[in-house]
Amino acid sequence: MKKLFAVIGLGKFGGALATELDRMGHEVLGVDKSEETAAEFADKLTHCVQADCTEEETVRNLGLNSMDVVVVAIGEIHASIMVVLFLKEMGVPCVVAKCANDIHARLLEKVGADRVVYPEKDMGVRIAHSLVNTGTFDYIELSDDCGMIECAVRPEWVGKSLKDLSFRNKYEVNIIGIRYANGKINISPSADRPLMDSDVLIMLGGASAISRLEKSAR
Repeated sequence: MKKLFAVIGLGKFGGALATELDRMGHEVLGVDKSEETAAEFADKLTHCVQADCTEEETVRNLGLNSMDVVVVAIGEIHASIMVVLFLKEMGVPCVVAKCANDIHARLLEKVGADRVVYPEKDMGVRIAHSLVNTGTFDYIELSDDCGMIECAVRPEWVGKSLKDLSFRNKYEVNIIGIRYANGKINISPSADRPLMDSDVLIMLGGASAISRLEKSAR
């Protein structure tokens, strides 16, 4: 289902997010205070305008309350807090805000941000997992005590089924999908199919359980 998005701040994070949403088929309004940056994204997004969203009247004139989601990707802390406050007072249903640190995150939540994201922290966590364990292709921290991991099938797992390996009992993680060599993901894998060395397991579990699983591979 096509959604309406607005991304305020078209830096590295905001620009990449906006263009990917557009590529996925959604309508995206890009907003940046730099005329040069707005012009750069004019042909990449559904709409793109130059505007300084630290001015409340400007934000109201953009009609952002008609959007399904507005992402505030402004790097400057004071400006991002102001914009989130304006958006929530306007009645925007979902405001996602980029933060620089924990204090910034707490302030954004206090003024009404529905979701706060840490792009640099999240990427740092994901890279750390892949560096420590070469069998880990990706790690997503869902909360402080829960995560999702993509893990290569270990040699000792090849030829055995999910039923044989009993991941929930042995490792306290749940297999929620298998990515095959052709790139397709099966989110309802058979418990009886023997695993292949080209398979990638998608696991969900507590942070401590995932940590133990990774350590057991070293």
